[in-house]
Amino acid sequence: LFTMRKFLGIAVCLSMTFGVNAQLTTGSVASSNSPGGTTYFYQYKPPHYNNTDLFPLIISLHGVGQAGNANGSELGNVLGDGIPFLLSQGKQLEFTWENKTEGFVFLAPQTDRGPVNDWPTYYVDEMIAYGIANLRVDPSRVFLTGFSAGGGGVWKYATSSTTAASKLAGISPASSSDLGTTYCNIASSKVAVWTFHGGSDGVIPSPTDHYKAVAVNGCSPLIPAVDTIIANESHNIYNSVDYDLTNTSHYPNVFQWMLKVNRNIDVDNDAIPVPVVTGALSYTYAEPLKTKDFPFLDGSKSTDADDIIMDYLWYQTGGPTVNLPTSIRPQTIVADPSNNIGMAPGNYTFLFRVKDYLTSKVNNKGDHTQFASVNVNVTMANGHAAPATDAGGSVIYDVNRTSQGFIGRAQAYGCPGNVGCFTGYNWVQLPRNADPNLDGGQPVSLYAFGSSTTLYSAGAGEVNIANVTQAGTYRFQYSATNQFGETGSDILTITKLTALLPVNYAYFNGENDGNKNVLSWATTSEVNSARFDVQRSTDGVNFTAIGSVTAKGGSTTTTYTFDDNNAAPGLTYYRLSQVDKDGKSALSKTISVTSRKTGLYIEKYPNPVHDNLTVTIQGIANGTMHVIIADMQGKAIIQEQWQKDQTLLRKVVNVGALQNGVYQMIVTVGGDKQVSSFVKY
Repeated sequence: LFTMRKFLGIAVCLSMTFGVNAQLTTGSVASSNSPGGTTYFYQYKPPHYNNTDLFPLIISLHGVGQAGNANGSELGNVLGDGIPFLLSQGKQLEFTWENKTEGFVFLAPQTDRGPVNDWPTYYVDEMIAYGIANLRVDPSRVFLTGFSAGGGGVWKYATSSTTAASKLAGISPASSSDLGTTYCNIASSKVAVWTFHGGSDGVIPSPTDHYKAVAVNGCSPLIPAVDTIIANESHNIYNSVDYDLTNTSHYPNVFQWMLKVNRNIDVDNDAIPVPVVTGALSYTYAEPLKTKDFPFLDGSKSTDADDIIMDYLWYQTGGPTVNLPTSIRPQTIVADPSNNIGMAPGNYTFLFRVKDYLTSKVNNKGDHTQFASVNVNVTMANGHAAPATDAGGSVIYDVNRTSQGFIGRAQAYGCPGNVGCFTGYNWVQLPRNADPNLDGGQPVSLYAFGSSTTLYSAGAGEVNIANVTQAGTYRFQYSATNQFGETGSDILTITKLTALLPVNYAYFNGENDGNKNVLSWATTSEVNSARFDVQRSTDGVNFTAIGSVTAKGGSTTTTYTFDDNNAAPGLTYYRLSQVDKDGKSALSKTISVTSRKTGLYIEKYPNPVHDNLTVTIQGIANGTMHVIIADMQGKAIIQEQWQKDQTLLRKVVNVGALQNGVYQMIVTVGGDKQVSSFVKY
């Protein structure tokens, strides 16, 4: 019991850390192992730390850049990255789970510059012993994390012996250096593993964490290791993804995951809840559907009774091809049929997969991977229907802007090639009394596109809207009529502000150019603008900054370009975050670009596998696929040819005859080649 624990038989010193959050303190313990005879560390207690509860403990191992000297005078280096940085900025390690708010005790030792690349294991032993003896730490919930060289230190400690591994409930290394010995020590000691590595890591290019997770899974663990590789992330994925507190990059975050992992759980026999996915959904549209009205593929209601869902993935299983994100796996995504205005008629079917932290495990309590289906049926009466239309969405005018031309777009149905399908177009301003909640909208002038003197007349799809001078909200309706007399319409909303925008955009466009997506934009005026942060998303919801362009300033038209050389095949969303010199920011509209570069996304399930391996291949490249399963010496064991004629291909391969071990799957189609691993048990 905690009340019977003895104080460590070593000298202990604690003091407040000047200039950081009051709950973050410095400490030291006498150590016969440390070069200077003392181990220095940071210590943190959560806001609701008390004398009645036991708390999970996180021990963090830093990278090379945070090492110090032997006398502790450079301990502040530890605050430069990772969890110590978050705590130094006042962030709190408290999270709500199962209606209970719980936090972590945290310890971050510093090694000196000599052995930092090899992180001696005694540092972890000292921190575990100190935490249990001096803090209200739950010994069944001790977690070890680290990044770069510290990630290697995590692997080194956890693989060093079953005695060491058995002290841990879980580990989360990121961007790890190549340390580690016997990975079966982790598997046999029931240690939960969640690793992170950036696919664009230029410091440690090989995804070492992935291969180590594969090695753990090769030992038939009761808790399968989970590894996360994000293609476009760099070496410091530990800051942007692993230690993300916001759930922007993934849910749960690593801290929420830790709250649910406990050495006292018997993963083979306890009734650990399996995921419950959203029930099968079906939508039917009697008329053709605008792309922007296509239903969200929403899996957000999928739950796990203990809230340990680790991974979501949407597949398209039938119907006209739409683009689905693959590099980031959100619960809710937007399907986009290659930037068309409307959805082609057909029966769109999708499959939603949910995994919890036991991933591929199946026991008498259920399967920890679950699926649900979504069906969207778009039909047309008489082989044709009203056109899908796009008026331009929503636009904001600042105090100086009064006019701009707009072009309505339309897509006809039942008219091959969309040529000769329309008999007329029309733009009209909707009267203010059409919506009593609008706060403006006095009549304004509609002129022919490009003119300020010739009034607009029905029949043209382009219009110049002028004299928007009064603050308020204005609405304009664009309509298109096909040869069957059917009319489709859409609304343009203009919001007129009373103040000046820091940046006026003339345009923001994107296009695919071979293996890169090229973004271009122009401003007509810039006030106090510092830079443009380019943000990218695969689902149109969750965005990540991928680069910045310095603002040029000025009151004339200024142009900018940005090349995204790491965009995934298929649909990618972009927006600009314009940042002022005083730190304020504003977002541009969101655009999308479809990349036609070759590339494959391959997923195998289950992994580890015993008999049937389900292989899902997603990508633009089609044709004959050559598939080889080889052992780690490169000897081909199974060779097959598959035909891929759509974006997604799913095959089942029986690997029951293979001997237990790690195998490579080599998939080649056209000029694309992908190599990935799986474990046979």
